[in-house]
Formats: sequence, structure tokens, C-alpha cells
Amino acid sequence: PLVGVAGLWLVGLALGPLFPGLMAETPRRLGARAAAHAVGFQVAAAVVGAAAVPALAGALAARGGFGLEAVAAVLVAGALLFLAMHERIVAAADGRG
Repeated sequence: PLVGVAGLWLVGLALGPLFPGLMAETPRRLGARAAAHAVGFQVAAAVVGAAAVPALAGALAARGGFGLEAVAAVLVAGALLFLAMHERIVAAADGRG
């Protein structure tokens, strides 16, 4: 149990700064005129994610027969999705995408 608690703590520590960091950078990246709408979309996506991701992990754990391993699988899938989106954005910014 101690290793699991420490791992959960480290994941929270690593992911915690993402949301406020994105919020702070939005006006610089998109301009002041579009920032209010973009921040609204970011908050909406965060709320949907905060509701959907734990629900998905719980459903997989309870009904999918995966047990608590489903939580790790959902976290890994989310990390891979974030990596793919990041690479796509970088490629588009470099003119490759």
C-alpha cells in the first residue's frame, strides 16, 4: 500500500502544474482577444475529463473484470494520448503537420 500511495502522490505532483500552466500561457499563445474563449474551452475539457476518466477507470475495474489494474491502464492510455497530441502540435508549429 505504501508504494501505491507514493506512486499516486508522484503522479499528482507531476500532473498538478499542467492545468494552471496552460491557463497562464493561453493569452500569450492565442492572443488576448481569443484567450477568454480558449480558457472557457480548457475549463470545460478539464471538467469533462475530471468526470469521465475516473468513471471510465471505475467501470473498467468493476465491470470489465480488470480490477484495479484498469486505473493504471487508463493512466497509461491518457499519457500516450497526451504524447500524441503534443507531437502533433509541435509538428504543426514546425510546418511539418
